[in-house]
Amino acid sequence: MFKNIKTMLVVGITIGLCFSGCGGGGESETGSGKVIELSYSIFFPPTHIQCITADAWAKEIEKTH
Repeated sequence: MFKNIKTMLVVGITIGLCFSGCGGGGESETGSGKVIELSYSIFFPPTHIQCITADAWAKEIEKTH
């Protein structure tokens, strides 16, 4: 598959760097009691299906918190 060791080394380092950021090290901001305020905007008119579903999604988010 790999023709030489340099290519295999570069691919291995790249994959390693990609997964190194997937850790979960530090403390979460949400666990500290801080309120996170989300905003959302959509450019479709109020009767468009994208706007209707976005409103339904926002209401679901409000219900869970």
